[in-house]
Amino acid sequence: MDPLGFAFENYDAVGKWRDKDGSYTIDPSGELPDGKRFAGPGELVAILKSKKELFARCLTEKGVKMYGAYWCPHCAEQKQLFDASFEYAPYIECGVQGNTAKLQQVCIDAGIKHFPTWQFPPVGERVEGTMPLADLSFRTGCPLQ
Repeated sequence: MDPLGFAFENYDAVGKWRDKDGSYTIDPSGELPDGKRFAGPGELVAILKSKKELFARCLTEKGVKMYGAYWCPHCAEQKQLFDASFEYAPYIECGVQGNTAKLQQVCIDAGIKHFPTWQFPPVGERVEGTMPLADLSFRTGCPLQ
C-alpha cells in the first residue's frame, strides 16, 4: 500500500470507521517520501495543507501573478484548489465591489480581459482559465510535494 493509503486504513471498503481488522489493531501511521511521518488521517491532512502553503508562497516568491475577480466562478474554483493556503497565493483582485462591469485600474493597465489569468515571469507569458496545481508546479518549478 502507498503511504497515503496507510492514513485511511481505519476505513473499511464502504467507508465505515474501524479500529481492528479481524483481531489485528490497525496502524494508520506512515511516512511520506520526503521523510515526514504521520499517525493517521488528521496528521496527514495537516502535512498536505502545509505543502500547499509552501507551494503558494513559492509562486509568490517567483513573481507569478493570478488576476481574478470576486464574482468569477472559475476564480472560485482556482481558489478551492489551494484550500486555506490561497491566502499566500499571488492574487490580484480585479473586481470592484458592487459593480461587476468595472475593473481595478491595475488590471486595466495590465490588459486583463478574462479571469482567472495567470502571468508567469520572466517574459510575462499569460494563461487564461483555471489551472491544475500540477500544471502550475510544472511551469514554475515550485514543488507540490
